[in-house]
Amino acid sequence: MGFLALPIYRNIFDLLIESFLYINTLFCIMLKNAEKFFKVYSGLPIEERSNPIAIINDEPINWKLAYDEISNETDRGQKILKMLMELRII
Repeated sequence: MGFLALPIYRNIFDLLIESFLYINTLFCIMLKNAEKFFKVYSGLPIEERSNPIAIINDEPINWKLAYDEISNETDRGQKILKMLMELRII
């Protein structure tokens, strides 16, 4: 019985490793994008930070709100990062 369970365990183990590597890659991409955002944000004049940069779910997002969402690693922050990358703002 132990011999039969080994291939199943290896498949599950391989799946877990693949899943971990995929999640790790996504996390690294998000960190890289967040770093780009913070670099751009830090160079903005204070007055510019209250201007809208995107609209998500019919709500205007300004630099300050984006900073808060991205800093807190929220789902909305991820959406904002993705949108800013697609629009080549960062």
